[in-house]
Amino acid sequence: MSMQSFRMPEKLYFKQGCLPVALQELVDVYQVQRVLILTDEVMLHNGRLAPLTGALYDMGLDYAVNSESFAADCVIGFGFAQALDRAAAFAGDKPFIAVPVSAGGQMSIPAWRKADMFILDEDVCVPIPAGEICSHIAQTARASLAGANVSDYTLALSVQALRILFDKAHTTSALLHAAAMAQLAYTTARSDEVPTDNLFEDAAEALGMSVTELENQINSAVTAQHT
Repeated sequence: MSMQSFRMPEKLYFKQGCLPVALQELVDVYQVQRVLILTDEVMLHNGRLAPLTGALYDMGLDYAVNSESFAADCVIGFGFAQALDRAAAFAGDKPFIAVPVSAGGQMSIPAWRKADMFILDEDVCVPIPAGEICSHIAQTARASLAGANVSDYTLALSVQALRILFDKAHTTSALLHAAAMAQLAYTTARSDEVPTDNLFEDAAEALGMSVTELENQINSAVTAQHT
């Protein structure tokens, strides 16, 4: 077995409406004065940047959007995976804050691995069909159960994501959290190495079902978005 580690952002905020509270750390913790926001082009025109830029303005911070020549001491990636990937690569040694607007397949693995702070706020997320989120959770959680760096920690996240997914009374907010947990487990468990461990049986046992039942539940969730 290869050496195991568990990687995650230094700070993870995940409550609805948490964006302004989380951003206060730019001043209180990181002593930031100038912020560069890197985002998708569509975000410039749909108004979803307003909570972010409004909070920065209220804190008295200078900021620029998609202007890589701006002399910033912090980078915020806001948007879908492409914007988050771009921000993660551009940040270098500067504090990097990731604010995804989707909990579907648009979450960025480089952002999960590099971010100093990850902010999951339902208020800034774009509407996503529940079937799409469920399919993403199912596929990501399943993939996170086999890898060169799986552990009890990734297993716990995967199992909880699946437990929320299989709960017929789940809310949109709960699905967002489940997607984040599955993504975090996947980001940590998967690597460039050939998978050496598979915790599928452990997950099935933790969920109180057989391996076949778990496979069937996951497959049902994956195909739900197409029905």
